[in-house]
Amino acid sequence: MGYGYYLYQTESLDGGRTWSEARQLPLWGHPPWLLRLASGNTLLVYGYRRPPWEIRAILSRDEGRTWDMSTLRTVYRFKPGASTFRMVRSCALFTATQSRI
Repeated sequence: MGYGYYLYQTESLDGGRTWSEARQLPLWGHPPWLLRLASGNTLLVYGYRRPPWEIRAILSRDEGRTWDMSTLRTVYRFKPGASTFRMVRSCALFTATQSRI
């Protein structure tokens, strides 16, 4: 597995005792923040830490197995060098409460 800032995904079918091999997602950035929404969808919000420097959000409708690229949105733009952890968390919570997704 190469290193970069692509997000990787793995899953466990036995409560976390064993995990599948990690697979690279077509999403570049960090840190990720996941929320299960009341609709049953999963919201992934992450920092896109290169131009155009933004916080992005995307939905999964199948518990994170796949990510619906048509739902990819920019939630917030920031200046280079900013710490994105708190911004990602805040944007995730804001997006979850303001949307009907």
